Amino acid sequence: MNLMTASHQWATRPADERYWTVEELAAATRELRESAIETSVDISDLRVESHGESMALMGKMNIPAQMTHYAFGQICQTARAPARYLRTLPTKLAAENVNCGLKKAAEEGRSPRSLLLRKGDNDNELEARAVLSEEYGRIWNVDIADRLVDLTNRGWKVPPGRPFSGKDDRWRRATTHEVLTIKGMGNGLSIEVGDKISPSGVYASDRDMFVFMISEREISIPGKPPLYRGFFVSNSEVGDRAFKCTFFLFQNVCGNHIVWNVENATETRIIHRGGEKEITQRALGEMYSQLRTYTDQSTEDEVAFISGIMGRRIGIDQKDTVGKVHAKMKTILSVHQLNAAWALADDHPEDGHNGPDTVYGIVSGLTRLSQDNTHANEREVIDRAAGKVARMEF
Repeated sequence: MNLMTASHQWATRPADERYWTVEELAAATRELRESAIETSVDISDLRVESHGESMALMGKMNIPAQMTHYAFGQICQTARAPARYLRTLPTKLAAENVNCGLKKAAEEGRSPRSLLLRKGDNDNELEARAVLSEEYGRIWNVDIADRLVDLTNRGWKVPPGRPFSGKDDRWRRATTHEVLTIKGMGNGLSIEVGDKISPSGVYASDRDMFVFMISEREISIPGKPPLYRGFFVSNSEVGDRAFKCTFFLFQNVCGNHIVWNVENATETRIIHRGGEKEITQRALGEMYSQLRTYTDQSTEDEVAFISGIMGRRIGIDQKDTVGKVHAKMKTILSVHQLNAAWALADDHPEDGHNGPDTVYGIVSGLTRLSQDNTHANEREVIDRAAGKVARMEF
């Protein structure tokens, strides 16, 4: 399995969302945190006003807050108005439509909104970054970035990336310190000393963040090429997406951040909901604990785990194996999917398993099944399921 997530980020992020290091990310997100204002308001106290070519969000204090593109979409959602269409209208007409929807929302008694504002150089300069339900539990990007800075002090690094399509004029020549020491990297696609590199692997916008990090500590398993640890972490302070960490083992990563020959991919996801913010903070603490365990785990433990599932048999034949896995995963995986995974594992013994009736065999088959799926959401479900199967007792 090859992971394209980081490569997609590398290929699509504009220059102003790209950072060289997680230290730079931490500084930028800390500035956003320190300039933030969180407040709760009744919908009846909200309205929008046309200010030339833009619209501002207004409250009881009558201080206009310029809305980000994303916050405008959220205020439109609150008003149950089509944001895409309203963006095509003159701002005065669009404001009238939004205010009509907000008035109706207030009359229906809908719950108050939680606002995330950013203060400017003086008290009369505000930017509205998010308009959300009071149930939203925010995880600050700077809290994540600070944890990632700590990882760099313990040997983890962001893989170097090539300049992307000439859209960012910041570039430099890769140094020995930046180039990865991973074995088998000489495929012509990896970054070598002296190659041009640009800010890659660390991204943040007004709506989200994404970081890709790897460890160069080799995991040697008899009969297999060396493996290395990596992970992606993503988050949004404004409700754009869940907090997510994807952990995996891999053989190679190239200059456009395709991760090659990935194994044992697992995912931790935290939805920014559930009532009190303390619930989300406790969940974040649990995620940090998992990340700490993963990053500090010895290579011997990883070798023992993979070697163990390579030879651990689930059933006596296809029907028995599929039945036992389905009994534990029936809310996630169908019998049809598991039979397809069995067939793929049986067709690809080069994946290194000892048969499709082993834990490693079924996991390998599920990984191939995921890659054959054209729907990103379904691929994520199958990948997460494969990670769970790898850790189950049969």
